[in-house]
Amino acid sequence: TAVAAIPIANQKKTLLFGAFTGAGALRKTPPDRYVINYRASYAEETAVSRFFLDARVLSIFEGVEEILALKVIARSLIERSLIEKQGSVQANAT
Repeated sequence: TAVAAIPIANQKKTLLFGAFTGAGALRKTPPDRYVINYRASYAEETAVSRFFLDARVLSIFEGVEEILALKVIARSLIERSLIEKQGSVQANAT
């Protein structure tokens, strides 16, 4: 991890680039002289992944919205049909 590698890089005056873990240790202020961090922070990665997930969920909801609209239309047609049948039954009974 970066926590173990950073002290070695600083002691040997060797570049540490592309550490896979240890985000907190990689983002010191002031930064370590031999550490180059190119990865997004956890907060940045989380925000990006949230946008990605939101986009996927919204596309699912858009499909569901159309299905729900069809369900409302179908229900209205059925209710209208039942009302018309009741009216015709009552008219035939009199």
